[in-house]
Parts: sequence; structure tokens; C-alpha cells
Amino acid sequence: MRLIKTLLFHILMTFRGLIVGACRILSGLLLFAFLFLLLGGKGVPWDVKAWTLGFAVALGALAFWYDRLLLWLAPEGATLWLG
Repeated sequence: MRLIKTLLFHILMTFRGLIVGACRILSGLLLFAFLFLLLGGKGVPWDVKAWTLGFAVALGALAFWYDRLLLWLAPEGATLWLG
């Protein structure tokens, strides 16, 4: 089990910057789009607004939980600093 955790840790750590960065940027853009739709989108149905907010929150949560997963998968005795 330790070998699998270590392999997953190194694979996920390799792509951390790309995945977390993309999730944060897309989450911010979708949140901005939601606010724009909420304030100025008179002809836009509510389900589109709800989906936009839902995806923004989901991507923000994914960015947060990705780091939590890396901390859980970190090898024993390793000092991990996610800055």
C-alpha cells in the first residue's frame, strides 16, 4: 500500500501546478461570469446561472482538495510545503 501511495503522490505532485492553477483560474472566471449573468443577464435562464455557479464552486473545491489529497499521500517522514 505504501508503494501505491508513493507512486500516486509523485504522479499527482508532477501535475499539481498545472491542475491547481487551471482550477483556480477557471473558478475565478466562472464566478465572474456568474456575477455578470446575475446582474446583467436578463434573458438567461436560472439553470444556466446555477450551473455556472456550481462549476465555479466545484473547481474551487477541487483545487483545495487536490492539496489535501497530496498531504495525505505524502511519504512518511517527508516534509511537504505546498506554497
